[in-house]
Amino acid sequence: MANDPVVSAAAVAAEIARILREDTVRDRRTGVARAATPGDIAILFRSRASHREFEHELERLGIPTYVYKGLGFFDADETKDVVALVRYLARPSSDLRAAALLRSRFVRLSDAALAQLAPGLAIALSGAEPPAAVSGLADADRRAFLHARTQVASWLPRVDRVAPADLLEQLLHETAYAYELRGPRRHQAWENLKKIRGMIRRIQNRGYATLPRIAEHIDALTAGDESNAVIEALDAVNLMTVHASKGLEFPIVFVVNMAKGATGPPKPIRVIAGGDGEASVSVGPFVSELDEADRAREKHETRRLLYVAFTRARDRLYLASALKEGALVPGRGSLAEVLPDSLKGLFVRADGVLPDMDTVAWTGASGRTFEFRVCRAAPVEAGTAPAVAEHRHRATSVRLRVPLAAENTTPSRSAVSVTADPTAEPGDAPEESARERVTGRLVHRLFQYGGDGDEGQGGLESRAFERARSLLTLEERVAVDDLDEVVRDAVTAWQAMRAQPEVTAVLGGGDVHHEVPFSIDDAASGRILRGTIDCLVQSYDGSVIVIEFKTGKPRPSHERQLSIYVRAAQRMFPGTPVSGRLIYAS
Repeated sequence: MANDPVVSAAAVAAEIARILREDTVRDRRTGVARAATPGDIAILFRSRASHREFEHELERLGIPTYVYKGLGFFDADETKDVVALVRYLARPSSDLRAAALLRSRFVRLSDAALAQLAPGLAIALSGAEPPAAVSGLADADRRAFLHARTQVASWLPRVDRVAPADLLEQLLHETAYAYELRGPRRHQAWENLKKIRGMIRRIQNRGYATLPRIAEHIDALTAGDESNAVIEALDAVNLMTVHASKGLEFPIVFVVNMAKGATGPPKPIRVIAGGDGEASVSVGPFVSELDEADRAREKHETRRLLYVAFTRARDRLYLASALKEGALVPGRGSLAEVLPDSLKGLFVRADGVLPDMDTVAWTGASGRTFEFRVCRAAPVEAGTAPAVAEHRHRATSVRLRVPLAAENTTPSRSAVSVTADPTAEPGDAPEESARERVTGRLVHRLFQYGGDGDEGQGGLESRAFERARSLLTLEERVAVDDLDEVVRDAVTAWQAMRAQPEVTAVLGGGDVHHEVPFSIDDAASGRILRGTIDCLVQSYDGSVIVIEFKTGKPRPSHERQLSIYVRAAQRMFPGTPVSGRLIYAS
């Protein structure tokens, strides 16, 4: 259990490491106890897009993994690197493709260096002279970038003279890319590299194929269900979907991300065929009888998958899920959706037990009581935070577990927004309309995913506007009437905040982490306060700065809320100077 998927993955990886150090399993052939090996362990997922955090955390601990069929070949780092190289060579004038190549492991340029070289990355990489901004790069970035310019200058003349597959072989050799495949998943990485090379050669052998055509073909494939290359995985932790696990059995099974939905929200317009051959059409929130029947079929299929997942374990079964504000909130189509309510409550009780308690009990409908061991995430060291997979925006989540004040009791939980505003009701956003909530959330996401904030002056067709629209959820799109106006307000507020010298200096002066959730005890109220910090910056001078972005008018509750966030950050980073800033759009 954990309040964030990354922290949950770290907890699972830590428990697997403990199993491999200390535990035994029954040998299937002899029945004699023996030391557990990675091949004895499987991690099962409800859906495909769930395994990357677990693979990364296991790799960080030096535990080999095997991503079983049905999980993303095009999500593997080595595949993304080769695709970035091929797409750049196919169109070297593209700034976006140049950025992908520079961030790949062929070059390994940092995000800060990309920001300094932007926006003309393509001409910076292949132009006659290096840009003036090179002089301001850190030493490692400057060496990597200048070396990449030298390499690119020798690559581009060969694009139309050497067959694509042969050119790729030459570049992999020249760049010593094999060095990047070291580590506990090297066998999988090697096979994936061989697979992408073979795929490009097969496309080439079908007839006349230029690099642009091959890049277009690969782009079309990345949306599919291409699986990782098959390897002989006798001594690696198996990562697979529940569907792929049918017919298999493992001594130890982790069923993870149990609250993660698989079907998504209902479509605005639904057409369902009935048993009598007639179709039912449902629009918006209206629910027809066939909608209910289709929903029942979904739940029946999920129950069947839950049975399959649980029965893959021969000796030991672990259940793991991220919690939301201290509660298990199952998404539509998730495995947790069909769990008995009493078992759902087990996750909440496990999250609230005292630190010195290692087990919780659950009694089933039969009256039999089962004891579950609580596996907690490892504490976060001061000044550090869990990392996420490479080539992604670095969004970090920190879980702070604190000793509870009373023994044998569990303090009540409260959101920070409610505590900061005494007039608010639990679960409500005080004095805030749906329009304000959507605008505020969108501004937060733009700071996390929107770039440098220097776009968007060209009206509704600007890249900033389109990027902002893409960050909205389906529920948010239908929650407000004038969506374009809300997006415009959010982009305007984001750009106004981003342009403030103080914001520019703080965000550029350290490692930035967005949407950092926490739990902390409040001695004054006797409650556990839960909240999410908009932005936390670990400055290069050793201090920590908590930033809260506000799109509305200043309120007294904002200062109280920020003070709680600063206090939480002080507990996360003991002995480190922590300050807070409230940033308004105007």
